Amino acid sequence: MLRESYRKRSAGSIAVALSLLFLVAVSSPPSTHAKTVETVTHSTSAETHKTNEKNYYVGYTVLAADHPYKDQRVAYKVAVWYPSALSSGKHTYKLGPSSVEANLAVDSPVAEGKFPIVFYSHGATGSGTSSFFICELLAKHGYIVVAPDYLDTVNAARIDEPVAFDGFMRMKTNRDIYWLREYGLNKAAKEGRTAFDYRPSQLADTIELALGWNKTENNRFRDKIDEDRIGLFGHSFGAWTSLLLSGADEKRLDKRIKAVAALSGPVNDFVYKVDSDNDLKAVTIPVLFEYGELEPALGRGDDKKLLYERANAPKILISIKGADHLSFSGGIKGEHRLSSEYLDDDDPRKTISETTLDFFQGFLRSDSDALERLKNRTAGISSSLSQF
Repeated sequence: MLRESYRKRSAGSIAVALSLLFLVAVSSPPSTHAKTVETVTHSTSAETHKTNEKNYYVGYTVLAADHPYKDQRVAYKVAVWYPSALSSGKHTYKLGPSSVEANLAVDSPVAEGKFPIVFYSHGATGSGTSSFFICELLAKHGYIVVAPDYLDTVNAARIDEPVAFDGFMRMKTNRDIYWLREYGLNKAAKEGRTAFDYRPSQLADTIELALGWNKTENNRFRDKIDEDRIGLFGHSFGAWTSLLLSGADEKRLDKRIKAVAALSGPVNDFVYKVDSDNDLKAVTIPVLFEYGELEPALGRGDDKKLLYERANAPKILISIKGADHLSFSGGIKGEHRLSSEYLDDDDPRKTISETTLDFFQGFLRSDSDALERLKNRTAGISSSLSQF
């Protein structure tokens, strides 16, 4: 009943699209007060990824939440990965029509210590588990990762629920992709900012929910969250969602957020020109932009520098060798049977995960070695820029 109510509310507004190609284009002179590093045509030689942090077993749990709409509360699920005090067991992610086997310590106690917390926002029609391989790597290195299922109107996946991607679903997503790509996050970005406001609002609610665990008696996360080290990352529509709370929508700005990673997000002359000529000027925290090297070949403009040039330093831009738009999520196409294979046997996703980890290590944990890796990495990178 509540979900149906939500769908009626969204009818006639902008339908949410499949997490696919979001075309973007914005331009402004880059900041000049920090050193720029650019690398093009990198070596393909293997590199060993190292961090100074302890490796943990990966804990996992799914929690219930709700989001207000008028006089109702609309239910949604939240997936949480975290450093576990116990060794891992078996868990099966349900990723739309596919399944992926993972080694997770389900509902286990949290390891000793206090950990940074990072919130993941999935792309359109995805779920909180869409980028599970990044979330697992972060948890292994001592992060609590919190990921809500957004209340989008078209859902090809939900947290640990099978969803059939049949012909009708394909028709709906194809129809909505075009509208969202060309209008909702583009020419009609102002109207889209209003229609999709439930997303940053729901993310803000999820942040408050998670930080409340830190003070709740008998909660596994009580006194485990370092509230001075909060980060956001998102894929595609989720990159847009994350950037809005990071300052691109000043009325949604959460000053507690210390770093944001935008993975293959939407970019064009309209998407961040709603409240000003450059909404990104209000994003004053470190920002990572990542795109796939193959995205232009699949119809996206070669626009990787455009948002980077408008953003404030500290900022990083990375093009992932061999990656397309969907490399930043996974599972729904059944690419691999085991979650470990998304890192062990999938070079683009390995690079995406490791660079995202290094970004948060550098800016949430002040790890200078991680920042040097981001500047100088060659494995899996086709080009990069940085100012910090």
